[in-house]
Amino acid sequence: MRFRSAALAITSLIAATAVHAGIVGSPNPVSFSGQGGRVYLKTITITNQGPGFASNLSASLNLTGGSVGEVNIGFDTCTGATLAVGGTCSVRLVFDSGCPYAGWVNYNLVITSSSQPTLSIPVSATTKAGICV
Repeated sequence: MRFRSAALAITSLIAATAVHAGIVGSPNPVSFSGQGGRVYLKTITITNQGPGFASNLSASLNLTGGSVGEVNIGFDTCTGATLAVGGTCSVRLVFDSGCPYAGWVNYNLVITSSSQPTLSIPVSATTKAGICV
């Protein structure tokens, strides 16, 4: 009986300290908030937590709703990369808040790999009315 209790305790400890597998992003989710007529930047770090390599990475943005402002990929070291376990790459997002109206826009940043599950990171951006020059 002691063996069964010890095995159960070890199994519970392993489950409680398990790390998420696959590719993960930080921050997740991503949010922008700003004044109309300005541009904002955020960098998302993508990490391969394994098991194995994350191969043939690709980054894309998919619009999910909203009408004011625009988010684009400004810089991307992930597309075409292969990451060993613990390896990282980055995607810099650029939010052009639009002008002069207040509003919002939502996207999903999608990171695909030929060897890991797809990662989808929600991106939200809110614009306050601004004075455009």
